[in-house]
Amino acid sequence: MKHLTASALALFLTLTVSAPRAASQPSRPSFYPPAREVLRENPKMVCGNYNLYDFDVPAPTPAPKGFKPFYITTYNRHGARTYTSTSGYDTWYALLKKAKADGQLTPRGEALHDEYMAFYPLVHGRSGDLTPIGYAQIREMGMRVYRLYPSVFPRHAVIDACSTTYPRVMLSMAAFCDGLKTCDPSLEISQRVSQRDRPILTPLSSTNPKTKPSDKRIDSHDSWGEGYAALLDNHIDFDALLSRFFKDPAVVGDSLSERKELCRRLYNIAADAPCVTDRIDLMQFLTPDELFSFWRVENYRFYNVGSRTPLFKGRNWALHEILLRDIIHRAEEDMASGAVQARLRFGHDFNLIALVTLLDVEGWNASESDPEKVDAVFRHYNVPMGANIRFVWYRNKLGDTLVKVLLNDRECRFRIAGFDGPYYPWTAFKAFCESRLAVADKILEDTK
Repeated sequence: MKHLTASALALFLTLTVSAPRAASQPSRPSFYPPAREVLRENPKMVCGNYNLYDFDVPAPTPAPKGFKPFYITTYNRHGARTYTSTSGYDTWYALLKKAKADGQLTPRGEALHDEYMAFYPLVHGRSGDLTPIGYAQIREMGMRVYRLYPSVFPRHAVIDACSTTYPRVMLSMAAFCDGLKTCDPSLEISQRVSQRDRPILTPLSSTNPKTKPSDKRIDSHDSWGEGYAALLDNHIDFDALLSRFFKDPAVVGDSLSERKELCRRLYNIAADAPCVTDRIDLMQFLTPDELFSFWRVENYRFYNVGSRTPLFKGRNWALHEILLRDIIHRAEEDMASGAVQARLRFGHDFNLIALVTLLDVEGWNASESDPEKVDAVFRHYNVPMGANIRFVWYRNKLGDTLVKVLLNDRECRFRIAGFDGPYYPWTAFKAFCESRLAVADKILEDTK
């Protein structure tokens, strides 16, 4: 909560439990409580994938007696960044500046103008950049992993790290490794940024030999845009929103699509602002219902790109079999040779979502075709800035090996017959992963 201002917190706590207009009450699995309840109790979650990583997590289940961790492999999302749209930042800046000069701002618009003018210099020319907050949080993660698993990192332990070519991801890799080095300067860490790793770290890219040209539609508004637009239209009054700031909403343009995009960008800028600074509150300018509705819209987009949407018959997550194969095969090689103690991969939120979906982690295995009900089965606030999945191998003196998987420092459970978890025999977990890879292979074969 420390990254939300008091006014933003007070605003969120006023969330009502009534459904937004034109919405039906969705049926839901028992895994997720109703979204409005979660967002009322945890207001920062309305930021969705912009939400900052929560280090306050439940205490881990102790390992069985005699077992100690000896190997780790991960996939990490980059740390907190600025909003990726330069035009989004600049459009609002120019609009507010001109409306101020023309006397077209309401009192609430004057307040937004003043806050935005203080905010804009922090982000101008920096769209998509890792922020100081992001660097600090990922560096803390590196130190945290070292402290949680000291037996994985003896002096001169070898760590292999690789990253996608985006600057925010490369700097996140550097920050994590900086955290590890802070704990033990003797660690031998290699950091790599190479096109060779691209199909593994971003499996939807054209460099993955199993993708086809039509897979570009997975991350395309042309595929899921109809449901996305319907959620916007059914739950957000764009004219009411803009009339709060401008005496004559026509100053923003006559096009309805232009007004919609302007409003959508304001939500994204406001939701991302805590990634930039904790001194400026932009979320106060949107009502609780607007924030909830925008969250649902973006949640729908993330669901369709990375999770169990019926739109792509599973290809969107099945293509990530190349990443899971790399995780499992590299782990086998490293444990057999003892040459590498940890492998760290740094990438993006959609790929992390798809990997968790492929693994059939509890809570990530429901499908929903109705845009109005997607928030009952999927929550993109579970991939905050700095989100990560961590595989930790444990061993006893007899050579028995267990695996535990954690998503954002929370233990994952899998549908593996005969085992409750969170510690699974390596042989059972490997067989489970191979069964999931077989499912992915069949999907890719049936949809090629």
